[in-house]
Amino acid sequence: MSSSTDIYPNTPTFTFQNASYSSPYVSLVTVEIYDRNGNPLQSMTSSEQALFNYYDKTGSIPFMDISNHFVLATSQYTPSILSGAGWNHVAVQLDNASNN
Repeated sequence: MSSSTDIYPNTPTFTFQNASYSSPYVSLVTVEIYDRNGNPLQSMTSSEQALFNYYDKTGSIPFMDISNHFVLATSQYTPSILSGAGWNHVAVQLDNASNN
């Protein structure tokens, strides 16, 4: 869950901490900077930090850089949609393409 002090507190979420994927065509690098209580988890490399600082002037999370061609510097949905929902409810709704 997101932080209890977040703008959308206790939002059901998931983590990419220690996730990885690699193929001849695509690689995935993830960095989870803090846990929900603000405790440090992982650190960005200097190259990752430079890209983050360049593309994301406000420090938004989540941040996604796709080969420096596409950058997403915020959530792609309004987290308030998940307000009060539990993980099971969210998981069931993911199977419904017409659901927000």
